[in-house]
Amino acid sequence: MSKYAFILGQASRLAATELLNVLNQPKNYLWQDNLLITETELAPESLLKQLGGTIKIAKIIASYQNLADFKTT
Repeated sequence: MSKYAFILGQASRLAATELLNVLNQPKNYLWQDNLLITETELAPESLLKQLGGTIKIAKIIASYQNLADFKTT
Protein backbone atom coordinates (compact mmCIF):
# COMPACT_ATOMS: atom_id res chain seq x y z
CA MET A 1 0.00 0.00 0.00
CA SER A 2 1.25 3.49 -0.81
CA LYS A 3 0.85 6.63 1.28
CA TYR A 4 -0.65 9.73 -0.36
CA ALA A 5 -1.31 13.35 0.54
CA PHE A 6 -4.64 14.64 -0.75
CA ILE A 7 -4.90 18.41 -1.23
CA LEU A 8 -8.52 19.35 -0.55
CA GLY A 9 -10.49 22.25 -2.03
CA GLN A 10 -12.33 25.13 -0.35
CA ALA A 11 -15.02 22.91 1.18
CA SER A 12 -12.39 20.77 2.91
CA ARG A 13 -14.77 19.11 5.38
CA LEU A 14 -17.03 17.94 2.55
CA ALA A 15 -14.01 16.87 0.45
CA ALA A 16 -12.55 14.88 3.36
CA THR A 17 -15.88 13.14 3.97
CA GLU A 18 -16.13 12.29 0.28
CA LEU A 19 -12.55 10.97 0.19
CA LEU A 20 -12.93 8.84 3.32
CA ASN A 21 -16.12 7.31 1.91
CA VAL A 22 -14.48 6.50 -1.44
CA LEU A 23 -11.57 4.89 0.42
CA ASN A 24 -13.99 2.80 2.54
CA GLN A 25 -13.24 4.60 5.81
CA PRO A 26 -9.52 3.92 6.33
CA LYS A 27 -8.55 3.35 9.97
CA ASN A 28 -5.37 5.42 9.83
CA TYR A 29 -5.38 8.91 8.42
CA LEU A 30 -4.23 12.40 9.29
CA TRP A 31 -6.46 15.32 8.38
CA GLN A 32 -5.68 18.97 9.03
CA ASP A 33 -7.15 21.96 7.20
CA ASN A 34 -6.88 21.26 3.44
CA LEU A 35 -4.59 18.21 3.70
CA LEU A 36 -5.48 14.56 4.29
CA ILE A 37 -2.81 11.83 4.42
CA THR A 38 -3.64 8.13 4.25
CA GLU A 39 -2.70 4.85 2.58
CA THR A 40 -4.53 3.25 -0.32
CA GLU A 41 -4.05 0.65 -3.03
CA LEU A 42 -6.27 2.58 -5.45
CA ALA A 43 -4.63 4.40 -8.36
CA PRO A 44 -4.43 8.17 -7.77
CA GLU A 45 -5.37 8.89 -11.39
CA SER A 46 -8.71 7.10 -11.05
CA LEU A 47 -9.32 8.61 -7.62
CA LEU A 48 -8.85 12.14 -8.91
CA LYS A 49 -11.50 11.51 -11.58
CA GLN A 50 -13.96 10.35 -8.89
CA LEU A 51 -13.33 13.06 -6.31
CA GLY A 52 -14.91 16.46 -6.85
CA GLY A 53 -13.40 18.13 -3.78
CA THR A 54 -9.79 16.99 -4.14
CA ILE A 55 -7.45 19.32 -6.05
CA LYS A 56 -4.24 17.26 -6.14
CA ILE A 57 -2.84 13.93 -4.99
CA ALA A 58 0.84 13.51 -4.11
CA LYS A 59 2.58 10.21 -3.37
CA ILE A 60 4.65 10.32 -0.19
CA ILE A 61 7.99 8.70 -0.88
CA ALA A 62 9.79 9.52 2.39
CA SER A 63 9.05 10.89 5.83
CA TYR A 64 11.20 12.19 8.67
CA GLN A 65 10.55 12.55 12.38
CA ASN A 66 13.07 15.38 12.70
CA LEU A 67 14.18 17.96 10.15
CA ALA A 68 17.80 17.31 11.20
CA ASP A 69 17.43 13.77 9.81
CA PHE A 70 16.81 15.20 6.34
CA LYS A 71 20.09 15.48 4.44
CA THR A 72 20.57 17.08 1.05
CA THR A 73 23.50 16.62 -1.28
